[in-house]
Amino acid sequence: MAALSARNAAAALEQDEAVEALTELVLSYFARHPEARMVMDVLPHMTEEDRAEYERLRAIAAPDGGIYLPYED
Repeated sequence: MAALSARNAAAALEQDEAVEALTELVLSYFARHPEARMVMDVLPHMTEEDRAEYERLRAIAAPDGGIYLPYED
């Protein structure tokens, strides 16, 4: 039981860290492209490396495909 709790805690921490990193990555592109309103608007501007990192982080942060990132207007 303790091992399961430790695994769940580690997975939750990994997910939280991925959400944070994903948010930073995406917001850096929004800062460079203020006309963008949605993540799909900045994806074409990402480098290949950043796009690969985006996909990796997204898979961790939102394994079911849904995630809400902070929004500032």
